[in-house]
Amino acid sequence: MKCAYCNHENPEGETFCSKCGMKLEGAAPAAPPPAAPVQQPPAPAPAPPAQPKGVRCENCGVLNPEGASVCKSCNKPLVQPTAPPPAAPVAASPSVCPSCGFDKNPSTAKFCMSCGKQLTPTPAPPAAAPPAAAPPPAPPVSYPVAKLVLPDMKEIPISGSEEKIGREDLLRVASPEDTKFVSREHLKITYENGRYYIVDEGSTNGTKLNGVEIKGQGKRELNTNDEIVLADTVTVRFQM
Repeated sequence: MKCAYCNHENPEGETFCSKCGMKLEGAAPAAPPPAAPVQQPPAPAPAPPAQPKGVRCENCGVLNPEGASVCKSCNKPLVQPTAPPPAAPVAASPSVCPSCGFDKNPSTAKFCMSCGKQLTPTPAPPAAAPPAAAPPPAPPVSYPVAKLVLPDMKEIPISGSEEKIGREDLLRVASPEDTKFVSREHLKITYENGRYYIVDEGSTNGTKLNGVEIKGQGKRELNTNDEIVLADTVTVRFQM
């Protein structure tokens, strides 16, 4: 029987189209199913004889008590019985109508051919999302080589983005007499946005850059061969 709405061919005698769910024109109402004859319940079958409890030896057939690990007759190891695995749940057929229970719908039908209700397909399990990739490690930060050079060519290397210079640093390359007026944390050299800068750290006797006092003046940019004088006693040159 052809559906007047979608032209789908349906079996004769069906009430609704299995493709679009529309009622078929000229379809006779489905006759109610004949009443099932009343049957007398069959006589109960005799109960099977009770099985003896225990573990039967596979070697000699002797029945051993439950929990025994060795046969009492032949001393062979006993195989303990295992419980059968639970039965897997049976999924409902997608051709069975959840509204009226009609189970003659084709597997490709979208609507029930008996009541016209939409059939609910069994949803597919969602696909597992792939694990997120770890971000690549950040590249190491590199700084240009810089140093402070004394008149006798001794050097104090500058490394990293920040370097504090004080009395202990100068004692490695200068005499105690020359460094006695240098503060413990006298100045700081920093590397920012591709440039080196110098700032006096509140020293007692001040810092001069190319003859100009910079104590309390904030940071000043450094260039190669700039002259730095600490406490008017120690002179160094900045080099890259």
